[in-house]
Amino acid sequence: MSGIWDPRNPAHDNPTPHDPARPATHVVVCSTPRSGSGLLCRGLAATGYGGLPAEYFNPNQRVPLTARWGCAGTPHAYGSALRAMRTRNGAFATKLHWDQLEQLWRELTPGASGEPPFDVPADFLFELVPEARFVYIVRSDVDAQAVSLWTAMHTNEWHRRADVQHLPVTRPRYDFAEIDRLRDALVLCELHWDRFFRANSIRPVEVVYEELVHDYRGEVTRVMRESFGRAIDPASISAPDSVPQSDTVTKEVLEMLASDRANRPTSFTISPR
Repeated sequence: MSGIWDPRNPAHDNPTPHDPARPATHVVVCSTPRSGSGLLCRGLAATGYGGLPAEYFNPNQRVPLTARWGCAGTPHAYGSALRAMRTRNGAFATKLHWDQLEQLWRELTPGASGEPPFDVPADFLFELVPEARFVYIVRSDVDAQAVSLWTAMHTNEWHRRADVQHLPVTRPRYDFAEIDRLRDALVLCELHWDRFFRANSIRPVEVVYEELVHDYRGEVTRVMRESFGRAIDPASISAPDSVPQSDTVTKEVLEMLASDRANRPTSFTISPR
């Protein structure tokens, strides 16, 4: 698999659906936007034994896949079809941002509405991904994560392929309030994930974005070993198919953000982990 792959592509469907009676490893990659989850998931998929993890419960993927697989009706029908069509070499994996987990919780929990409690049980998720193992990726620099999200939302540039020459993009007009709101939302999602794991006695395999970028092959190898039970030779792992999107403009925005925050009146803000 090369380049930024499209999870909706029929070429990724199993020619013969996976038999649920056959054993398989199920993994959920838990994440927040711009945490490096796409980089990690593509690395796992490229090994050939890490499933084909993507945001399958994002409506952008779920709606067209549901139509193609003829599994409309319930999330359970979609989950069954998803595992049948996307389990490879005994492994299935999916990625979930917190807002996608919230939506599933509302769909599968009678009377559920609004924001879920911090002690939300994981039973509904295990109905879709039985005996799931969990990977949790975070980004240490939450300011940089918020700037990355803000930039991508305004430019619609979510990835930069390593094999394509990219022209400079016009950066949006700096907006401290918007970036700060995005930062608080990201930290709140991290807090929800942390409470979710604690409430359900889940010990995920943790990945830090900065370490993934620094030692890509080593981190992908570690996740394959600790989550999928597969020993992978680091030398067999290809270089990442994408490159970081940070540049001098990103650095300038981060400097303005830090300056504005330092010069504003002290008020309550959510702090990172």
